[in-house]
Amino acid sequence: MSVKMRQLLITVFLVLSIGFSQDVLITQGGTKYEGEFVNSTDISISFKAEGMASAQSIPIEKIVSLVLKDGTIFIEDGTIVIRDRSYGSKKQTLNQSNILQSFGGVSIGLAGIILLYNNDRSIDSDATIEEEESFSEEIKSSNDLAYILLTVGGFLIAIDRQ
Repeated sequence: MSVKMRQLLITVFLVLSIGFSQDVLITQGGTKYEGEFVNSTDISISFKAEGMASAQSIPIEKIVSLVLKDGTIFIEDGTIVIRDRSYGSKKQTLNQSNILQSFGGVSIGLAGIILLYNNDRSIDSDATIEEEESFSEEIKSSNDLAYILLTVGGFLIAIDRQ
């Protein structure tokens, strides 16, 4: 495996790790909690902070902000900014949907990076036949990986739409 291919794989793992972020809640006291938003009512939300056994009910007016892992600002300065009345009952489905969309999008993005990387590669004009064959095999393997990532990404997004 070439050095550039190793660097590309490291980049892939870093991008995938970003996809596993959490919801972030900040209280009026300035305490920051990472975890999972569970549901909401008109006056409070349920939030399961990382490391806690169960979700806690927190009055909305005591929350400075609640930002969901997809970047949606749910609460700002003690006021619900985004409200979908069915959100609480469909939280698990929405989380699974976000994961499928995230992995699908990341897969398609990585495929594009690999194909762009392959498009910019070249071989020396004085390369031997063995070097040309090796170069050709590396390009083919990378393209195969990119097409698999495109297929998987498209499939994940397609099944998410159902």
